[in-house]
Amino acid sequence: MLRADGTQWKYIGFYAGGTRRPVTKELLEAGTWGLELLQKLPGDRNVKLWPPLVRRLLEKAGWRLADVDHLIFTQINRSVIATVMGEFGLPMEKTTCVMDRYGYTGSACVPMALATAVRERRVAKGDAVVLVASGAGLAVSASLIVL
Repeated sequence: MLRADGTQWKYIGFYAGGTRRPVTKELLEAGTWGLELLQKLPGDRNVKLWPPLVRRLLEKAGWRLADVDHLIFTQINRSVIATVMGEFGLPMEKTTCVMDRYGYTGSACVPMALATAVRERRVAKGDAVVLVASGAGLAVSASLIVL
């Protein structure tokens, strides 16, 4: 499942580069050449986006949440993951968090958490795992895999 939420399009982005606004020495010195945060992103955006996406994914697959052995989320914030697991009525033992070991590692965080779950035998062959990834809460995806 994929979802794009364009409601926060003015909050964060790359506004320098290319022909429209080439990166100049002045932009580099000002630090406005990369990802810019124009407004504070709402802290609950993933809490609002992840659960409906997971539920829709499972519905589409004909599965129930009870059929899932483990869930892995973008490793942006442990409290967000705990809130979502609480909304699902699931214990934290059914997820893996690695941000305390590696920090936030961008798009690598979901596979890193999955690799950790496998290495620590939190998941095994035949287990159903839901992977949820989001990019600043603007684009979100969820996958159901069976190991």
